[in-house]
Amino acid sequence: VQASGIAKASAELKNSSALNIRSGLAAELRVIKLLESKGWKLVFQRLKTKIAEIDLVFERDEKIVLIEVKKLNDDWRAFQRLHPQQQLRLQANLVLFSQKFKKYRIKAFVAWVRDRKPIVFAEIG
Repeated sequence: VQASGIAKASAELKNSSALNIRSGLAAELRVIKLLESKGWKLVFQRLKTKIAEIDLVFERDEKIVLIEVKKLNDDWRAFQRLHPQQQLRLQANLVLFSQKFKKYRIKAFVAWVRDRKPIVFAEIG
């Protein structure tokens, strides 16, 4: 991905409080553990593309999934946690990956993570 020119290394975390950063990382780790247990390979975490950061990128069987992870405190706020601009950027990254990696089937998802509840995935298309 870096060699193709669509991404660069992202060593810095988003500007946020330490509690939010820890909470976000914990949510990402839950998604990673779940998908790895289902045979998916984590390719990138917090990948910075020309468009926007992608929280997680997984690959399996010529499929790639781009995942935006959202930590929830309350279920009723799920869609408030995904700003319309974030959705548009995720869709734009989906198009970018689809154009660059034609042999792969590529999909994008939002993963809502709430303590002690199953992770809920919604496809973004």
